Amino acid sequence: MSQSLITQAPMSAQAPMSAQAPMSAQAPMSAQMHDSKDPQWYYKAYWRDLSDDYLAMVEGKCKNSEFSNCCMIGPNESLREILEKDEMTLVKLNITRQQIADVLESVHVAWQYSKDFEMDHTVLYPEKFIQNRKYLVREIVYLGSQYSPFQHPNDNNYYGYKSGDRNISIIRMSDQKRFDFGHLLIHMIRYNGFFEGQTNMTQSCYRGISGFRIDPEEVIDFFGIQENVDYSITWKPSKIWQERTSQNFGIETVKPFMDKYALRKWTHFDSNGLLCLSIYLSWNKRDISSIISSELLTKEYDTHELIKLYVNSDMSKRRVSSWNKEFKMTEEEFQQHLETVKKDLHKSVDLYLNSNTPNTQKSVQLFDLCILYHEDITKFEIPEFLKTIDGYKFPDYKYKKGSVVRLKPVTTSVMESIVDF
Repeated sequence: MSQSLITQAPMSAQAPMSAQAPMSAQAPMSAQMHDSKDPQWYYKAYWRDLSDDYLAMVEGKCKNSEFSNCCMIGPNESLREILEKDEMTLVKLNITRQQIADVLESVHVAWQYSKDFEMDHTVLYPEKFIQNRKYLVREIVYLGSQYSPFQHPNDNNYYGYKSGDRNISIIRMSDQKRFDFGHLLIHMIRYNGFFEGQTNMTQSCYRGISGFRIDPEEVIDFFGIQENVDYSITWKPSKIWQERTSQNFGIETVKPFMDKYALRKWTHFDSNGLLCLSIYLSWNKRDISSIISSELLTKEYDTHELIKLYVNSDMSKRRVSSWNKEFKMTEEEFQQHLETVKKDLHKSVDLYLNSNTPNTQKSVQLFDLCILYHEDITKFEIPEFLKTIDGYKFPDYKYKKGSVVRLKPVTTSVMESIVDF
């Protein structure tokens, strides 16, 4: 039995600072902030391509506990000296920062794909083996994410879904040696050349983690990273139905509308004739019964008549919410928007319905798959003819009886292979 990786604080205590520190607490701004570069450029900029003023701003963030509660460098450390020293170390060892980032990313991706659980896979943070049980990995995902100090103040993008929302712990099984790192470091090492500096863990809620800096020599030794080896992950394109929303109620109200107005319908019965799944290709993005009165079930509408009613009702409801773009439109812009939405939807529905073979390239991307789970069912119980619908693979999810799930068609990349390390 391997050693346990982490004893964690309650979830409410774990979320990192969201990194929206007041500008006055970061560093003085300069003309550098008003240059002609796209603000998004800085997020991936190598540190040597940045001005002294910009690096001073980055250093201010790194030392600010309001930006990162553990800070990213020590109060007496120089950001430039840390960056220069780590750069020289990599040159001496003839290892690139891309190689290190590729290995760290491979740990994360291998953990995501691994089905080799060390313990009960139903626990909140399961431990999984990767690389033929060479390493045991655990990821702790937080309710928030740590921003990169290199992100420009005028770059309002949220990158937390890509990096900065988790900590990763690895045990090397051969000697039980442990290695920890924050997910944001993959990005900062790869693009900015930043491995962090001293971190103040005295008030930290990250139990079991001694610090967030990665020493280049330590990570190279831990994983046995070799010169001139390409550790990048090989990806391949894949079309899948990806979850948009799910709820464990509402079958009774959704099913009548879908039975009457969905573009296509599939059903699956078990060996005893019990209805397990109802699957619909739906041109509407949300539960139509919540948008339009149930009186529609007593009337006969063709699809295009219903589209007009649905769009008018849905957009009018969106119009009053400050969260939606329709709220910010003038009345003239809103009316034009209504007509555009209806026109595009009419066109896509016609393209799909009038084609001898459903046109997955041009029309189905605008539609949803709505699945009603009448019984508990796993992917192993789904018949082959339902595992791919209109060229998109059925999701590898398990839902409970009574679930209503909406999925959208996406073209994404899936891992094909990872190099041994």
